Amino acid sequence: MDTFGNRNSYSKTDTDATFMRVKEDPMMNGQLKPAYNVQSAVSNQMVIGYVVFQNPTDARTLIPLVKKMNNAGTLGSVVVADMGYVSEANYRFFEDEMPEVTALIPYNTMLREASRKWRSDDSRVMNWSDDEKADEYTDNDGVVFKWRNYSHRTDKNGKARDFQVYRAEEKDENNQDIPAVYTKGGNVRQININPSWGYQKARMRESLSDETNASIYARRKIDNEPVFGRMKAHFGVADSWFAVCER
Repeated sequence: MDTFGNRNSYSKTDTDATFMRVKEDPMMNGQLKPAYNVQSAVSNQMVIGYVVFQNPTDARTLIPLVKKMNNAGTLGSVVVADMGYVSEANYRFFEDEMPEVTALIPYNTMLREASRKWRSDDSRVMNWSDDEKADEYTDNDGVVFKWRNYSHRTDKNGKARDFQVYRAEEKDENNQDIPAVYTKGGNVRQININPSWGYQKARMRESLSDETNASIYARRKIDNEPVFGRMKAHFGVADSWFAVCER
């Protein structure tokens, strides 16, 4: 357990290495092999900072990389990364601890949320009626969800998240059961709302809708991919990930 630390695997021939799914064959088939997660920050196709991690999850590497670069004085004014780096904790970090840095990291469903299919999906809470004064939601079948309680959850990485739980009203105004209230298993429907996450997503949508920021984000692959290719071709790195800094 001392060797494992907070990992779920390690190599017997290199106990610092963790088994990760790497893509190194021509068909890009993932294979579990002992590896390290190399995170590099790139500006104008030049590596200006890097950290080697034992864990494969990209989202958990962004804050340590940014902190290291900030301490070294090499951090730019804009940090660009892809959806693999998204987390509520990362968004909060830039807002609370680094307000002078603009973070451009689109969340996973941002593009889909603007589609007609997403906006017409009745199962999405964002398409329901929201009565802020009464603190309740109403779905498109007329089922009303009223606030019930707060829920505080901690994920496996120790990051806390706070939710507001809303429960469907089981009776109508005539005290009759409402069939749409129940799930297929017969349970009363509930929804969990994370106000902090909703706020952070709204901030990111606004930031990326800015013409200048959108132009910077569009250059991410131009800066990123050539460096990624050189790492693979000349240094034999099987898989690596990058955050981009605009200086």
